[in-house]
Amino acid sequence: MCAALACVLWVLLWAAAWLVALAFTGVEPLFATRHAAFYLFWFAALTITFVNAAFRDGRETRSFPDWMAQSLSLAWLAMPALALLGDWGLGQRVPQHGWTEDRLWGAVVGLLVTLYAFGYAASVLMRRRGWMAPDLPLTSSWP
Repeated sequence: MCAALACVLWVLLWAAAWLVALAFTGVEPLFATRHAAFYLFWFAALTITFVNAAFRDGRETRSFPDWMAQSLSLAWLAMPALALLGDWGLGQRVPQHGWTEDRLWGAVVGLLVTLYAFGYAASVLMRRRGWMAPDLPLTSSWP
C-alpha cells in the first residue's frame, strides 16, 4: 500500500506543479489538443480510484509516514482545479460543435469527477479524526 500511495502522491504533486505552470502558459495549448477534458477527467478518475484502492474500507491503520499523509492531503487540493478545467474545456466544445453522445457522457463523468474532487478537497480542509476518516462516504460510493 505504501508504494501505491507514493505513486499517487507523486502524480498529485505533479498535477499541482502542472497547475502552477499552467498559470504562466495559459490554457490555450491545453485546449488546442482538442482532448483536454478527456485527459483531465481520466487523470482525476484514475487518481480517485487509486486512492480508494489504497484506503479500502478505512478499517486499517495507516502504514506510512506522517509526511506522506500530509503531502497527499495537500496535493488533493489541486484536484478541484483540474476538474473545473476539464469542465471548462468540455463547455467550450459544446457551443462550437453541439452535443454528441460522447460529450453527453463526458458531462456526466465531468460532474462525477467534480463532485468527488470537491468532496476530497473539503475532507482535507475538515480533517479531524485522522487520515481520510471523513472520506468514508466518498470512498464507499465510488464505482
